[in-house]
Amino acid sequence: MLATMLAGAALGLCFFAWLLGLDLLQPNAPLWRNPTNDLATMVAGFEAVLREPWSLHPTVTSRLTGQPVSIVYTDSIPWIALLLKVLGLGGAINNVAFFLLLTFVMQPVGMMALLRAGGVTRPTSLVAGALLALLLPAWLIRFPHVALSGHWIILLALALGVSVIRQGLTPRRAAGFVALGAFVTGIHAYHLVPLAACLAGALGGELIKHGAAAWKRVILTGAATTAAVLLSAWLLAYGVGQGALGGASEFGKLSMNLLGPSMPQASALAGQTWNGNWFTGTVDPNGGQWFEGFNYLGGGVLLLVIAAAPLLLERSGTRLRDRSRIAFAPIAFALLVLALWAVGPTAYLGPKLLLDLPKPDWLAPLGAFRAHGRFFWAVAYAVIACTVIVIDRLASRRTTVVLLMAAVALQLFDTGPVQTATRSIFDLPARSPLPASFESEPSLRRRPWMITPTFYCTGPVLDRIAIGQIVLAAIRLDGTSNTAVTARPPGTPCTLPVDIGTTAGPGDKRITVVLNDGKAFGGNLAPLVGRNDCYSFQHGVICGRDLDRVSGIAPLDARKLGDHSPLQKLVFNGGATTSMLTAGWATPATSGVWSLGVPATLTIPTAGLPTDRDLLFEFQVMSFAPPPRTGQTVQVFVNGDRVATWAVAAAIYRANTLTVRLSANNAGQRLRITFVTPDATAIARSGEVPLGIGLQKLTIFE
Repeated sequence: MLATMLAGAALGLCFFAWLLGLDLLQPNAPLWRNPTNDLATMVAGFEAVLREPWSLHPTVTSRLTGQPVSIVYTDSIPWIALLLKVLGLGGAINNVAFFLLLTFVMQPVGMMALLRAGGVTRPTSLVAGALLALLLPAWLIRFPHVALSGHWIILLALALGVSVIRQGLTPRRAAGFVALGAFVTGIHAYHLVPLAACLAGALGGELIKHGAAAWKRVILTGAATTAAVLLSAWLLAYGVGQGALGGASEFGKLSMNLLGPSMPQASALAGQTWNGNWFTGTVDPNGGQWFEGFNYLGGGVLLLVIAAAPLLLERSGTRLRDRSRIAFAPIAFALLVLALWAVGPTAYLGPKLLLDLPKPDWLAPLGAFRAHGRFFWAVAYAVIACTVIVIDRLASRRTTVVLLMAAVALQLFDTGPVQTATRSIFDLPARSPLPASFESEPSLRRRPWMITPTFYCTGPVLDRIAIGQIVLAAIRLDGTSNTAVTARPPGTPCTLPVDIGTTAGPGDKRITVVLNDGKAFGGNLAPLVGRNDCYSFQHGVICGRDLDRVSGIAPLDARKLGDHSPLQKLVFNGGATTSMLTAGWATPATSGVWSLGVPATLTIPTAGLPTDRDLLFEFQVMSFAPPPRTGQTVQVFVNGDRVATWAVAAAIYRANTLTVRLSANNAGQRLRITFVTPDATAIARSGEVPLGIGLQKLTIFE
């Protein structure tokens, strides 16, 4: 048994090394210095708790949002975070990386434990089952949310349940459920639901097999597991920073399609590929099933289902009255409930809405589990285990080996796009919106950061991503933030601070960050016009005392941040503006036009524009950037004179501005503007012209 489990752990470790690379475990790996998207919040929660003094609720911190919040709501894997803090290893080991490795190692071990509980002893069957668990698409696709990827917990719960049904509820197995209950509560609350289903199925099976003699141990096990969960939830402060649950209206969108397990999604067999954001050719009828409801089993698993079905039907009529078999009815029913819950009241059959049931108010408490498409995971693992068990028992040895080898090979091929997606998540760090100098500047330490708008009041995706990075930077500078990503919106009003337009006085240590959706002025930036302590950075404006000591941010005349009146708008999507593209441009498309090579020149008509006063030219531009998507430095020349140097963001149009003064002596003459992009990058296909920047539109303001 031990040797088999060690072999499973070795499989997981090898798969981790092949898919992600062992260098990811280093605490100073680039990804952990600048984690991507939600990973930034997970790491920020961990590092915030490391800086908090010990208390009765050791997972609570006020550093992230200005209000107490438990890191259970930042998905920071609380038990692992506290373990590393107790051991004094928080600075040497990243909690997310540690759990990531643990998950890969334990995933095959969990499946082997489930198969052993089901009576499988052949090494080939155990190894095949372990590999299929490692290649389940719904598991691989979860890795942006590392805590949720702990599916080995579900596998152990299923293994315990099957062991209880087959061999009885011993004190050791009861203790296993109690320990899992406590452990799951400090990993991720969504794992509590499949654990509860497995426990209920196991206790129901125990009652069927042993009748009245089992009541005492069934009640004690259920009560002890519930107590372990409640005690852990209290210690981990589940009641602190919870936010609004959303009620019954949450059901339906983040669900599983009725065809989800069999409908190819991210399938190489179906010719689907990873395009850098999601998979081509997939079906998402309601805008929420593409990720949370993702439950495609994979071609290899479906092959085993097809092969096992006739074998099972052939034996289905024998010994149906056997109590040992009837004892599996409760856990089968619990899994059926999970499958129905995963689909929910709004059921789609492929792209077609099949059913839309009412959502009564009594369902509101279940709104805590709004992403109910996740509840099929336990069913998926039960399907894998059952098919392996059926084939292992009912097929010949040779047929078993051939079928299992074919299934693993097919699954490995079919999940190729998912593996590519998973690898891409961990391949590249995020690009921090703040210059590297912020990390080492002593004057920035132990200061409160006031970010406006706050995360849940910010619409643009790029600004939300930037907030995650800024919050992490604030925590690492031993400071605090007023906003962060949490599992639920806190419900605070979207208002600007009353003193946002006041220059920071002596003793005011606040650093104010204002994001404005890539705009250069107006909107949320307008209240800053009276300040004299503001600087520009890629995602907006940053204000506060002592920022003049920081390199990488540009001094700003805040008087230019107010609203301006537009005089003219030019959109470069073909048509009349094409004649203005003098040299160095590709053919315009509906989304804009690309510059070709290093220099590109525009000639802008100025007839009708006022003279002898400053005009603001706002260009919506972006840099071309294949992965890694970094920005580009662009030098801007007006009539041959260099007037600005821009740091142009990658992959999305953002505002960059010029101040231009037209002379009355040259009224009506065309203005020549040249963009020089020294690092213009050739795209991957050979023979293509290097691309520099994309230009969407120019707005001229008074």
